[in-house]
Amino acid sequence: MIAITYGLARFAFGLLLPAVREDLGIGLGLAGIIGALPFFFFVLGIFTGPRLLDFAGIRSGGVATLGLGGVGMALMSLAPNGFVLAVGVSVCGICTGLSTPILASAVESVIPDRLRGRVNATLNAGTSLGIMASVPAYAVFPDSWRLVYACFTGIALVGCLLAGWRLPPGRFSLRHWRARELGTARLPSGQRFDLLRMSALAATMGMVSSLFWIFGPDYATEAGNLARGATGWMWLAVGLGGLLGIGAGDWLDRYGTDRSHDATLGLLSVSLLLLAIQPGNFPVVMGVSALFGASYMCMTGYYLVRSVRVARANPSQGPVLPFVSIAVGQVLGSVVGGWTIQTFSYNAAFSVFALVGLVVAATSGRALWSRG
Repeated sequence: MIAITYGLARFAFGLLLPAVREDLGIGLGLAGIIGALPFFFFVLGIFTGPRLLDFAGIRSGGVATLGLGGVGMALMSLAPNGFVLAVGVSVCGICTGLSTPILASAVESVIPDRLRGRVNATLNAGTSLGIMASVPAYAVFPDSWRLVYACFTGIALVGCLLAGWRLPPGRFSLRHWRARELGTARLPSGQRFDLLRMSALAATMGMVSSLFWIFGPDYATEAGNLARGATGWMWLAVGLGGLLGIGAGDWLDRYGTDRSHDATLGLLSVSLLLLAIQPGNFPVVMGVSALFGASYMCMTGYYLVRSVRVARANPSQGPVLPFVSIAVGQVLGSVVGGWTIQTFSYNAAFSVFALVGLVVAATSGRALWSRG
């Protein structure tokens, strides 16, 4: 479910953007706005979607969520213009937001307390599996992005069948979700403040990372003159590197929150800077992509594990605010990044975003993290 909603419906758009722009005649500024829509509607979905699923139950809600993702990707595959493409992208963003409360309820229903942290970390890394799953379709149809999204639609339909078979049939309660997942106001004031500080860093990370998610392959083909098929290997490297995110919790315990976070944000920023320096060097691009994937998945793992620990009295409500903040940062980064590329250049945009990340990594330190 995470592989389909996050990997295919949300993040595969950047892989296919060069072909989409060429086919539909979309400029960089508009591409940045359209690229921001799945992040925006993710926020909308995670906050308002549970109302739609209040009486559906976990199993039916999962089937509906994956079906909605299939509809969104089908719209994208058939889009005659940028408007229909934007609608499909938005629907995909909503399905991604809906998947979060569904899986949170599923984990709470069937996973023992002692295993929930490990299961959540593994679920978080499922995004990498979806990213890697997008590569074979793109390799078969490198110049036919519509066929690629048609393949994704078929995968989503298979996911619907699997969700109906394997998800637990428990009830999905909006009242329970509000109390346990969204009710951050019930946290003690110190914990709320820690989550807010963490969310500020998460928003910065989301903004910096959005440039790669939306424009990384476009940069490699347009400015680096790499063959379009080479961008599929970029996404494979991102996915493989991202599997390292499964160990995020262990690294937090070993090296501490501030050191782990700041070092990883610095590496993510360095990956953007290296891409700005060598966008046409295929081995460098592959290494940069793997570094970006590992850094991004580790950082989202950090936010997941750390926020659960901060909200130790109600651990299920901790991750909501940081992950929404990531999406908000990605909305801002997509729009600003598209404008910067169109106004100045790819190199300028990637260099500036990398500099922002490096400055935050160097200056945040212990002041922005809860002690103890």
